[in-house]
Amino acid sequence: MSTAEIHKKGVIFGAGRVGSFCAHNLAEDGHDVLVVDSSLENLTRIQGRCDVRIAQADLSDRSSVARYAEQAEFAMAAVPGGIGFSVFQAMVGAGVPMVVDISFSPEDARTMNSVAQERNVTAGVQVGIGPGMPEVLAAHEYSKGMTIEKLTCMTGCLPIRRDNPPHHIASFNPADTLRLYFDPADYVYDGQTVFADDPFTEYVRHDIPGVGPMVGVLTAGLKTLSELPGLREAREVTYRDPRHVALMRSMYEMGLFSEDPICVSGSTVVPRDFMLKILAKHWLPRPNEDDVTVLRLELEGKKDDADTQVVYEMVDRNADGYSSLARTTAAAALSVLHVMINGMLNGPGILTPTDIGLQREVVSAMIKHHKNRNGITYARSERAK
Repeated sequence: MSTAEIHKKGVIFGAGRVGSFCAHNLAEDGHDVLVVDSSLENLTRIQGRCDVRIAQADLSDRSSVARYAEQAEFAMAAVPGGIGFSVFQAMVGAGVPMVVDISFSPEDARTMNSVAQERNVTAGVQVGIGPGMPEVLAAHEYSKGMTIEKLTCMTGCLPIRRDNPPHHIASFNPADTLRLYFDPADYVYDGQTVFADDPFTEYVRHDIPGVGPMVGVLTAGLKTLSELPGLREAREVTYRDPRHVALMRSMYEMGLFSEDPICVSGSTVVPRDFMLKILAKHWLPRPNEDDVTVLRLELEGKKDDADTQVVYEMVDRNADGYSSLARTTAAAALSVLHVMINGMLNGPGILTPTDIGLQREVVSAMIKHHKNRNGITYARSERAK
């Protein structure tokens, strides 16, 4: 049975690119969807594209979020990371039976596990293209009997045209995009989690067909992947244009991303806040910007006592007015909601992507939903090493 055959009443917090794609999908599938956002412009835009109800509200006000959530059968959060955990707490606290969070806030959502269990809430957290699907897929292979010793995850969203500085687009909130360069990059070496000192640590260089040469820099994306038993080495890297990485490194080394206030002509200025204002204007995608999102997950280990490599690959381009990153991030979250609505996901409680991946039949349904509903394919290959 598909979600299109089970109609639910739901609320989506956030009417940005990801939230709008989720609303569009769910409305087309016949669900009663309310979209809540502080931006009337965003709300009007999504209401003009599909049959949803809208409400303007301050999403940083937890009581306001709870008021809209308490009547819903499902709730999704696609808001900036700075308010993501507050919105998540409100959804879980309101007792919404099914919750999916893709706000990627730095807080550990598992601290809400006891509240979720008490209120009979099943919540999937950080289920996007990355973090999200790499953890799901790796845990899925582990559940099928593979002992994973080495893991490398490479993801990136890139504009097709990257001639002008900063040679990049921010498909999400620019402040969250900037965090890529300042959240300590973690990796696993010899079974231990290690943090890179240099936020621009280069790990790989790839020439991606149809995209061009890319640099992969270490990023803080392993999340619960590092908890897989037997894992000895793991890295998560994000693809960027080499010119973009060089530009950002120069700005970083000059102190332009410092959070220490400075005095300029008698006014106090925080360099990072100033640069974010400047970069945000140039980072925003142009209307109908052509972009591509790529993912490559390499797993090495043992299966039936034989050395084995499993590789997952996904390439997606913008379509129907939505960026590829919005599509792939939202599609991952929608696939989790799909298995929730169809009663396939074990709960209640807070479920990380790794927790979800360990439920074998669930992952097969999620991959199928990606392809059948949104034309996004995760190609899998396996070979002996």
